[in-house]
Amino acid sequence: MTEIVVSKFGGTSVADFDAMNRSADIVLSDTNVRLVVLSASAGITNLLVALAEGMEP
Repeated sequence: MTEIVVSKFGGTSVADFDAMNRSADIVLSDTNVRLVVLSASAGITNLLVALAEGMEP
């Protein structure tokens, strides 16, 4: 059975262009990584929650 390596990045790891490049470098330097998961950029989840709370049903 082939082992699947998952790399997950979120928060400050995807906060800006430089951080995303560092995350990409990590993935590219590890030939075992087969799946990459990215969370929302820093602050985006809180923004979406605030927008949802401000909506009327």
